[in-house]
Amino acid sequence: MKKKKIFIGLAILIAGLIVILVGYGIWSNNPPDPAGTETVTQGTQMHYGNINVSLSNIENDSALIDFYNNETDASIQKQVKVGDTIDVFGYSIEIKSVKEVVNPSILPGSNHGYVKFFINKQ
Repeated sequence: MKKKKIFIGLAILIAGLIVILVGYGIWSNNPPDPAGTETVTQGTQMHYGNINVSLSNIENDSALIDFYNNETDASIQKQVKVGDTIDVFGYSIEIKSVKEVVNPSILPGSNHGYVKFFINKQ
């Protein structure tokens, strides 16, 4: 009976170590995004330098993004997809990912996806 308890304890210990090692492997293979990478979710906006960026809609792997220049009160709307690079108000913006998520909520500001992009002042 004592040998059986020791065997069960060792099995639990080994299983725990495997879980920790797998978790570490997954975590270490997903390095953090480089500086200048931003994410905006649908229904929200973010401020970067002198512009505001907001995500209006995501559909069919493309996104409709609004850009507003705080200094000139000018605005531009662009339809983008992964891999696009656009120049807006003196910034170069490279679209890294467009992700649509299922959300049954139709309330304003509810999250239906996000866009991740790299932004750099020209």
